[in-house]
Amino acid sequence: MANITVFRGDTIELDLTITTGSNSGAANLSGADIYFTIKKSPSDPDSKAVVKKETPAASGITVTNTGQGLATVNIPTGDSYYFQTGPYYYGIQLKDASNNVFTIVTGLFNVKADVTRRV
Repeated sequence: MANITVFRGDTIELDLTITTGSNSGAANLSGADIYFTIKKSPSDPDSKAVVKKETPAASGITVTNTGQGLATVNIPTGDSYYFQTGPYYYGIQLKDASNNVFTIVTGLFNVKADVTRRV
């Protein structure tokens, strides 16, 4: 579990290094799907998620190096501006080209209040 803390209203870019397997080697992201989800409760259905991002890049996740398991999640200001402050839950999941599913990481997604709101 890894916790993330952000400020409400900021552009958020999360750089990911995705590993799988017992040796924790870099995941091959060629033909893979990556999903990033933020929820108020981990038991909420995905349809009630506060934020959902996935590959391809137009949907919020850009693979930056397929062989090294590198990707970036982008949450634009328009998505984070309306966050309530406080804790949320997030998870990152990978479905590889062979349709194997791996939960990469889960944790708390903490949103702090911003002071300036001129956006």
